[in-house]
Amino acid sequence: MKRLAFFVLFVSLAFLAFAQDIGVSIDASGSAFSTSSDGASISLAPTLSVKSKLSQSDTFGLRLAYSASGSFDFSPGGAFSTGSFFPDAIDLQEFRIATSRPLPEQGLTSFSTVLGRFAYSDPTTAIFNYRLDGMSLGFSAIGLSIDANLGYTGLFWRSASAVSMGLSDASSTDTLGSPRLVGSLSLKLPELFDQTLLFFALAQEDLRDSADHIPLYSTAEDTSKGGPIDTQYLGANIYGFFGDFNYSGFATLGSGRVLSYLTDATSSTQHRYLFSSISSLFAGASLGFSLNPQLGIGLRFQYGTGDPDASTYWEGNSKDNVTQFISIAYASPYAVFTPAPGNITLGELSVSYSPFLRVPIGLKSVQLMSKTIVFMKTGDGPVSVPGVEAITASKLLGLEEDLTVSVRLLSDLSVNITLGYFAPAVGGTKTAIDYTKGAFDPTYEGAHPQFMLRIGASLSM
Repeated sequence: MKRLAFFVLFVSLAFLAFAQDIGVSIDASGSAFSTSSDGASISLAPTLSVKSKLSQSDTFGLRLAYSASGSFDFSPGGAFSTGSFFPDAIDLQEFRIATSRPLPEQGLTSFSTVLGRFAYSDPTTAIFNYRLDGMSLGFSAIGLSIDANLGYTGLFWRSASAVSMGLSDASSTDTLGSPRLVGSLSLKLPELFDQTLLFFALAQEDLRDSADHIPLYSTAEDTSKGGPIDTQYLGANIYGFFGDFNYSGFATLGSGRVLSYLTDATSSTQHRYLFSSISSLFAGASLGFSLNPQLGIGLRFQYGTGDPDASTYWEGNSKDNVTQFISIAYASPYAVFTPAPGNITLGELSVSYSPFLRVPIGLKSVQLMSKTIVFMKTGDGPVSVPGVEAITASKLLGLEEDLTVSVRLLSDLSVNITLGYFAPAVGGTKTAIDYTKGAFDPTYEGAHPQFMLRIGASLSM
């Protein structure tokens, strides 16, 4: 506990000399999840976050905003309790300087910059949804907005990083995470009749040393590591309102290159590692409407292409181009079944209900959210989760039900409870396999109903 107190004191004092506004929040959560058909295990992960912010204006009207936030994980059995709390227990989540000001002489209604460590999510929220070390620029004029981001992902702790694209990332034993250069550019057109159209481009380049990769043109198969993965994405989003209805839709084309173990008659092994081009598609749409101020209903659809020629999800292509959609840092919005978006098609029905709409604080400030999700394989080929056959007559993966209850007990204390249940679509029984019934292998030990219960509380001071 002394180490915890020292960390809190150090971070607080470090910003006390500069900050006008210091905030401390404590987030604690615990989860229980099933591990077998007849048992469960419990994992507890309380965390402590210390945040500090400063904002001021100079005489030229330039607004500077300094912000930083970090977390200290003291979960039982984790790095802190074992004594080796650096670096895994300490995570610098944000450290940035932001500026914003109008530039009327240049015809800009807004010009903003961000420098440092900041959160970034692409317009689909499924390609990259994490943090960057770098810079961001934003311009606005006559309703037109342009945003550009450039950052590096190799300075986050590997144990905490969400960036994982291939075998080299998965097999890495480095302290730091996957080193990739990520850049994006988006153009949002002026709003017209409550409708908005946005175009974006995103690219990432693998910056790992060549020694960490399988050499190009090598002939011996190596499953202990992978090759370089460079990807680009070009997409369009549209969203808006029609009365009580709101909608959104997007389509993204993926390109790039992946090292593949391809057939080569000139090789002694009849195979050779060569680059394959990526040609993939990721698309989705959502529709929401309110029946009354307390009850809302939403529909969501998502589609990601797969690769029928792949032997494994990660760098398993064995023929022609790679058609599997590859994300950079994906964060699933679901509780139990969380596959990467490649070769996944899903449909979601959500219902939100606020029994006591006019009560913002107290036991009556309850908000309920229910999600029913149907998961399917887009086509033949592997998916990112184990236990699913590559080629099956049925593409059904399973059905998930998530229920979340949120309560704001006090102005600075909130509680969230999430219960998730996933029923996989299993292809028959262990003795009579029939893949017309489902895509999960019945002999896989994890092919059974799974649940997850998470209880979290957040206190801000």
